[in-house]
Amino acid sequence: MYKDIIAKRPALPTFDGLYGEQFDKMFTAMLQYDAKDRPSAEQVLEIISDAELMPDEWTYNSLLSAYTQKGDMTKAEKVLHRMVGHNIQPTIVTFTALVKGHAQSGNMDKAERVLHRMTLSNVKPTTRTYNTLLNGYATKRQLPQAERVLDRMLTAYVSPDAMTYNMLLIGYRHNRDLDMAEQILERMAKANVKPKKSTYDALLHGYVQNGDLFKAERVLDRMVA
Repeated sequence: MYKDIIAKRPALPTFDGLYGEQFDKMFTAMLQYDAKDRPSAEQVLEIISDAELMPDEWTYNSLLSAYTQKGDMTKAEKVLHRMVGHNIQPTIVTFTALVKGHAQSGNMDKAERVLHRMTLSNVKPTTRTYNTLLNGYATKRQLPQAERVLDRMLTAYVSPDAMTYNMLLIGYRHNRDLDMAEQILERMAKANVKPKKSTYDALLHGYVQNGDLFKAERVLDRMVA
């Protein structure tokens, strides 16, 4: 049966010797590619359906993630709709990819709606999910909203990590509010979150940009202490 399916699509590579689960996995892996010598992700999904193979959670998440990485959120949302239509429940991977896609596209309202839908679906956002949302606000220099995401994390008993604070610090640095950026280090210490090299680098760069070499030196001293 599988060779008959391949014959219908001359552009597909040969899958001699691949049957059953192996064949399904090969199709699924191809969803991540869209090169000239391979079928498009949507064509592969169509072939899977034509072959009466059941796309699974991993299959849909791969396709959805590919669209979010390209910034094509319309198609990403269609994949979600198709996924739900086949009675496959979205997972934390699904929702986090959608939050990231909308945030990177600058559409924070839609990113927030995805987070709300997660709650309704009884899928608990992780640190990575919140970080993705927070970074969207920080990138747009909407620091009050970014701070509220951190508050929501703490309220939901989701632990912030170094990346959470790095994003806030970089946001304050971009706003040239180095006093608030400096306070991030103090907040990290209180939260028992160890700063990364990138944390210090971001603050040091801000002081250098402002021509405050004395404070830049102090940051350097703290790095090597």
